[in-house]
Amino acid sequence: MTIDKQALRETAEKALPAMQRLLMMPNDELFDEAALNVDGDVDAANAFNLLAGPETMLALLDENLQLQREKDAIEAVALALRDDMRQAREQLEAAEKRNAEQREYYEGVIADGGKRIAELEKGHQEAAKQINSWRRLAKQNIAERGKDISELEAARQHIAEQSAIVAAAEKLVRCKGRYHSELNYRALAKLFGVVTPDLPPLEHENVHYADAAEVEITALRQRIQELEARAVNLPKRSVDEVMHLSGFSRDYAEGWCAGNDNAIHEIRTAGIKVKGE
Repeated sequence: MTIDKQALRETAEKALPAMQRLLMMPNDELFDEAALNVDGDVDAANAFNLLAGPETMLALLDENLQLQREKDAIEAVALALRDDMRQAREQLEAAEKRNAEQREYYEGVIADGGKRIAELEKGHQEAAKQINSWRRLAKQNIAERGKDISELEAARQHIAEQSAIVAAAEKLVRCKGRYHSELNYRALAKLFGVVTPDLPPLEHENVHYADAAEVEITALRQRIQELEARAVNLPKRSVDEVMHLSGFSRDYAEGWCAGNDNAIHEIRTAGIKVKGE
């Protein structure tokens, strides 16, 4: 049913004062109809009653019920939306909290990682310095060992020469007694056909040449013993230790250890001891 609500409103507005006047009419029949305008009021009331009949009232009630249902549905939707919004807000707050915690965690991880990188770089530099120090020490020891070997060979050669002098001098002494002059020594050597190296200079003329040679030989032998007793300080490192100290790869560490072992082998071959053995 279609209701003209505007027409109904206008009719009701006209009927309301008309019905109020009709209700004020006296109970007897003594009144002035012209003065009260009874016909007009009755027509207005009848017009309203015609429009506002049972069908109109039911239609209005149905419409009002439908509006109420729609209102209830809208309120339910609004309540659901409010709950959804509250839940979404709670989820957003929880997500922001998690993001803050994760950001703090990762910032800490990054800071720790940067610190660890700095420590590793520092350790790498220190290991590199240590390895360079070992290399310099090994080169120094090898150079010193080479010098010692040269001194040792020279000492042995000198001992051999001095031994020849002692033998010749002893031969001359056995034949002609003790002589204190190099001139006499050379003359006797020529007389007996003895070929000897030059005698070392004497500090005192009264010291026998054989005694002087023997003293020098004794000093040289002592020097040889000192040289042979010296030991090279060449540290022995494992592959894992070199990797840990240097921070380099296993191939590098293995090459370093192999070179170190070769150096130790060459030093031992030369008859030089290595400390720790």
